[in-house]
Amino acid sequence: MAKKGNGNNNNTQVIRVSDKTREKLIKYYEDKKRDKVIPYVVFQAQDADTVVTLYESGKVMFQGVSADIDANMWRDIDGQEKVDKVKLKADEIMTIGYIKKKGTIISELGQKYIEEISKYKDRVLD
Repeated sequence: MAKKGNGNNNNTQVIRVSDKTREKLIKYYEDKKRDKVIPYVVFQAQDADTVVTLYESGKVMFQGVSADIDANMWRDIDGQEKVDKVKLKADEIMTIGYIKKKGTIISELGQKYIEEISKYKDRVLD
């Protein structure tokens, strides 16, 4: 398990919430707000190992180790279904890969992802 704060634990989740949930979210994070002023951002807060950013558009971005847990909590509060997986029909094909712009450097996490998906090359169905 990687240590907290080394950059390997980052997870990002973005959801859109209703106005009612938005008000609850603002109240919940009131004492955790950062003093940053960011264009198009209502507020940004730090809650344990997750940074929460509420945008004027109604989208909320959760970044950090527990981002998925926090996002799912607010999905529940907002009455949204959690999206964990999507079943494919038997005749559908899922393509998994990694795309990068020519000349860019792949991050350490990107390299790990490529290594992992490369393990499944022999399982390609035609």
